[in-house]
Amino acid sequence: MTIPARAAKIRVEYPDATSLEGIVISSFANTISVAVRDGDDAVLYTLVNGNWVSEDLEPVTIHDATACAYEKPVIEADCVCSKELAARLLRDLFNPDDERCQVKFDFDQADERAPHLQRIM
Repeated sequence: MTIPARAAKIRVEYPDATSLEGIVISSFANTISVAVRDGDDAVLYTLVNGNWVSEDLEPVTIHDATACAYEKPVIEADCVCSKELAARLLRDLFNPDDERCQVKFDFDQADERAPHLQRIM
């Protein structure tokens, strides 16, 4: 079990399934001080016999917050938007300064997820 480095972004999970995000502001021996998001005071966590415990002696699990962001796999539904939003984004991409520029969707009958785009001026 390693002690997170200073300025490391971490997520702390409690036994009741609540979690806190924070940044390690200092570490000494087996104790880290964490600035918790939306908190007023730093929180101390101590490594005891290979297990992290809170100031109230509750067992906690400490995760690297940057690694946790990638644990959930991305599925197609996470990446789908409305036709209107897609048209606006494409208009801004191709010609962001011209409000008259529009993108017309011509969806292929075989696959509505793969539009054929036609610019209209």
